[in-house]
Amino acid sequence: MRLKGKNVIVTGAAGGFGKEIVKKFLSEGIDKIALIDINFESLKTFELELKHKGYKVFPYKADVSNENEVEKTVSSIINEFKEVNVLVNNAGITQSLPIQKVSVGDWQRGIDVNLKSAFLFCKMIIDNMIERNYGKIINIASIAGQTGRPVSVEYAASKAGIIGLTR
Repeated sequence: MRLKGKNVIVTGAAGGFGKEIVKKFLSEGIDKIALIDINFESLKTFELELKHKGYKVFPYKADVSNENEVEKTVSSIINEFKEVNVLVNNAGITQSLPIQKVSVGDWQRGIDVNLKSAFLFCKMIIDNMIERNYGKIINIASIAGQTGRPVSVEYAASKAGIIGLTR
């Protein structure tokens, strides 16, 4: 298997899509996986489920929009794993409100969690990948980043940013 022995980071790992991403990587024979999410209760429940099946998983509670928390988390992961082979930027939030009902704070939170977090993780992990001349970064976007949305404008804008960051 191409992923056998590889180490992976998944942000937003305790949510529905994140859990499926994690399960797929584990089914492909990866060595270790870091599960990152702000919802630590859900993260611990998921960790127990996976450990019960014999997987090596490492949960990290972090606000992925907070630079200091991301830096601390990435540092801890690198200390544990030594190398990171795959990064999946999956963390995301959305709300279903038209633009006139979105507060500036809600707008900023959406941009920070959905876009800034991907930038921070890429920035802080890329040197580890370059040193080993190997690494894959998967940024989860959405069709909303190309088509927009009449509601969830911060989500659409942030996913358009993810598409730009990835290209």
